[in-house]
Amino acid sequence: MVWQCIKQLTSVLLISALLLQSTVYAAGANNETGTVRVVPGPNVMEAVYAPPVLNGLPPLTNEETIQVEGTSAAHALITVYTSYEGRPLLKAGNTQAGEEGHFSAQIPLGAEGNYAVTATAEIGGEVTVPSASVTIRVDRTAPERPVELQWTTPSPDTIRLQWVAPWNGESPSHYVVLRDGETVGQTSGLFFDESGLTRQKAYRYEVLSADEAGNVSEGGFPIVTGTPGKNERKLLQAGAGEAGDAAISEDGSRIAYVQVKMEQDDTGNPRYRSKLFVENLVSGEMMTFSPPEGVGRIDYPKFSRDGAKLLYSLVNSTVYDLNNEVYVVDLGSGNQQRITTEEQLSALAFISGDGHRVWFQAGKHEASSLKESFTIFEYELVSGHRTSFQLPYSEENEEVSVDYVLPSSDGRMFVYGVLNANNGGLAAYLYDRTNSKASLLGENVFATSFSRDNKRLSFTKEGSVYTVDTSSLEETVIFAQQELQTYHGIRISADGHRFLIESDENKDHDEEGLFIYEPTTRAKTKIGNPAVDRSAVALSGDGSKVIYSSIDRSGLPLVRSNYLFCMQACDEVNMPGGDPIYSVSWQASELLGGQAVLGSDLALTVRGEPGSAVKADIEYLMNVEAAEETPLSKHAEIDMQEDRHEAGTFKANFPLVEGIREIRAIQIYAEDPKGNKETAEAELLPLQVTGALKLLIDSEQPNGHQQSKILAWNKEGKFVNQVIVNGDTVMLPLPEGEAFRLSWRASTGVILAVMDHAAVRSGAYTELTLHEQAPASVTVTVRNAYGESLGDIPVTLSRPESGELVSHGRTSAAGILTLPAGYEGETIRVEAKLGRPYLASEPYLLKLSRQTETVIEAKVPTGIVYGVVKNGDQPVTNVRVTVSQPQMTVSTLTDEKGQYRLEAAAGTSVVKAIQEEPPYMVSTEDISVQVAAGSEIKQDLQVNRMGRGTVEISLYTKYVDSLWQQVDLDWQNSRLYKFKLRDERGERIPHSLVRNQLVFQTEAGKTLQICANHDKGWLLEQCKEVKLDHNRQASVILELEEYAAVKGLVVTEPDVRLTGLRAELYSEESTGQWKGYLDQDISENFRITTYDAG
Repeated sequence: MVWQCIKQLTSVLLISALLLQSTVYAAGANNETGTVRVVPGPNVMEAVYAPPVLNGLPPLTNEETIQVEGTSAAHALITVYTSYEGRPLLKAGNTQAGEEGHFSAQIPLGAEGNYAVTATAEIGGEVTVPSASVTIRVDRTAPERPVELQWTTPSPDTIRLQWVAPWNGESPSHYVVLRDGETVGQTSGLFFDESGLTRQKAYRYEVLSADEAGNVSEGGFPIVTGTPGKNERKLLQAGAGEAGDAAISEDGSRIAYVQVKMEQDDTGNPRYRSKLFVENLVSGEMMTFSPPEGVGRIDYPKFSRDGAKLLYSLVNSTVYDLNNEVYVVDLGSGNQQRITTEEQLSALAFISGDGHRVWFQAGKHEASSLKESFTIFEYELVSGHRTSFQLPYSEENEEVSVDYVLPSSDGRMFVYGVLNANNGGLAAYLYDRTNSKASLLGENVFATSFSRDNKRLSFTKEGSVYTVDTSSLEETVIFAQQELQTYHGIRISADGHRFLIESDENKDHDEEGLFIYEPTTRAKTKIGNPAVDRSAVALSGDGSKVIYSSIDRSGLPLVRSNYLFCMQACDEVNMPGGDPIYSVSWQASELLGGQAVLGSDLALTVRGEPGSAVKADIEYLMNVEAAEETPLSKHAEIDMQEDRHEAGTFKANFPLVEGIREIRAIQIYAEDPKGNKETAEAELLPLQVTGALKLLIDSEQPNGHQQSKILAWNKEGKFVNQVIVNGDTVMLPLPEGEAFRLSWRASTGVILAVMDHAAVRSGAYTELTLHEQAPASVTVTVRNAYGESLGDIPVTLSRPESGELVSHGRTSAAGILTLPAGYEGETIRVEAKLGRPYLASEPYLLKLSRQTETVIEAKVPTGIVYGVVKNGDQPVTNVRVTVSQPQMTVSTLTDEKGQYRLEAAAGTSVVKAIQEEPPYMVSTEDISVQVAAGSEIKQDLQVNRMGRGTVEISLYTKYVDSLWQQVDLDWQNSRLYKFKLRDERGERIPHSLVRNQLVFQTEAGKTLQICANHDKGWLLEQCKEVKLDHNRQASVILELEEYAAVKGLVVTEPDVRLTGLRAELYSEESTGQWKGYLDQDISENFRITTYDAG
């Protein structure tokens, strides 16, 4: 075993010395076994057998192991090594080549990072130089999950999911979509459509982030969706936040809805951001408004009766607050006008039917009297005139306040609820401003809406629904409270023909949830998605359109959404009798990072009335010759064909040919067989089109690199795209706006060429020639003015223009370092970082040949150290005196008078003496001297027989289920192992462990015994004898092996988590008794070393 370890150690040293050198020399060799003459480095034997050839590895993986394959001589013993992040090679596995030379080995991969894999072959007792290395990067860090997952229903059988990329960490390469726990697709974009779903059925979706290495994020927040009927759709704009309040114009031609986000400001305090979307259901026009200052939550949007103006309240606090600002938006001009002042903030606000006046209730300031809530302000929009009046209340009770206010459309009447703070009662009053009379409507009355002519008012009281005549105050019961059901919300349409009613959920009755009731026919129309709770938000003037709010309670967080429901199709406004278009969707046949790939197709799908004539007008941007000029806007009109197998589905493809850089909009025009016409616009546009590199392959072996790959990386080192080379011209799609680094790699993993700063223009092919390049290497020798080699010197090679690092490493003990340096003909910058006592080395440029050699000479200022070496008072001749600093040591022998004289480096040096012949005397202590440049310093030395001894330890460990591993006895590992040192008489010798060395006081030539074991006793102890040389030095290889082990799993009931586990291991004695001899703290997955089998 000792010989095997020595042999392995020798192999590792050989590999370390020749790894990069062998890559250069073997690059031009074929794959057949034969003799390859490699120029040897210092102290390295010549190799007479070709090294193995490894197949290429994937660029990225998240696996714990990887299969390494390749070819070598038949039946050769293959040893595979890995280097992690440029560190020394470690043995990773063994295998044997087959009859035809093929081999395969499964090797472990440790921490995340870059690995270089190489191999040697043992043939007839000879070990080859290492193979050319192949690389792989281990990435086990999953991207963060996407955020703001939302959904809409473009058509009755389609769910559209939309989300936002993770805010932190790496960008996912793609997303995986799960429905009800099963994967249904993946996409590199930020949306996903799934069609063919069952109408009015609930589904549960999750979207996960994934990367190129195969890592998948934790489950995103799941959402429960539901497909609506044809007359229902979700109101949602991707990325704008959760649904807020909404409104419908009286004629039903316009809808308004709010989406709100919560964020943190620069000081970490929460704040709102919101957007108000106003959609014209006739023209499809969409307007978007934000608060004037950009922040705040928009609440309570309300249309004027003509739909020309829109009022809203703005909440600037994230806590409950009724001190709001009020704005009116002119939908013709888009102008926003603030109505409130700093002194007159609002709790609730309303706009008159003619859009000329605004009423708002005074804000409830904490320091103000509750009676202020009875103040109503009236504001004339045209004149800016502002007045106020008081709603009547009883002076007898000081603890009252207004809970809600509802004006008629002409402002003549106000309904308001008065809350008694003492008993919690709520009394509702109808106030007529023309006669200043307030009439009591009753206790616990909640008014909801006036009819268009203001003659009727709807309200709920004690679970029943009523209307009241505003003149006679005569009440009519619409729905009475039932035994198991309560109506708690009602709205009356402006024409008085329909009621929108909310009721508690009860599956034993037909009226559960949200429904429209028509008193003349007593018809009830249920509303709402089956997956969610529902509540009314807005009602059109004729009661044919409803906006309702839903909260998905299937998981956390709770998500609120708004839906538009129509008695007929929602897009049939002013188009009676027809519904040519149900939905519009598109899909790029190839996507790259959310962009459509140049040369791919854009597939359009329209679902509508069977037999319709459908056309698509596609607006796109076209490149012009000069890249800095504005692209041209163009249109293409294409006829869409009805699918022969799916009536009502119309399809067309639009090719993304060269020149098209962006799809701006898609307008659909349809006419059904009855002559009904309709237009619709596609969502989720504009769509950017990638560019592409047209790469001409210049190679001496044009057919010899089939199945090689060209990979593209951005400046952050993120993999972007790749293409397989199957000819002399390839197309590589890339996004515009970045400079990419290209790497052409053979199927074996060997790099054939590298190109920097490759860039493309959207919608254009950029032609470049990729020349196969000869890899170059640089051998750097670092030495001082005395010709002495300097080891462990950091050397870097970089590109002079950009400063980009090419490669780096440290010189060997021989002062030599061979590095891959790019390609023949390139110029690189060479720099060595010299420490004391050497002067700094200036970087210099070097033009590369295939094998370039260069020498760096380290310069140092010097002074003189001299003196006499004595034993007692007797001078000692032929004693070696050394004066040393890190990176520089000089020495000489004393003359017949015991004198020495040395030229030494300036700075702090250590002076010591050692006799190289019997009786091997050494200096009694190491003495520090300060040497100044150009000066002389005298230092005498005393020597005797006793001195500092060291034993260099190479420690290897092996557990029963792993390979031998070398242990670096650094400060951390040294605590895990214990060592015993004894002399020839068996007496213990005090010692200390200093980074793989035992240090102690001794005489030269002594024979010592060294024993090693694991500190916990988990490995079998090993002892060996060593003999110290005249320098009191020796080295030893110690091998500690585990005898046996017990591995197990602590199994608990579901959802039970154990802590503080401890296992006890007992062995059975020959008497049949059990003896406890080991206990250990463990986790749920445990492993315990044992000393006995059986």
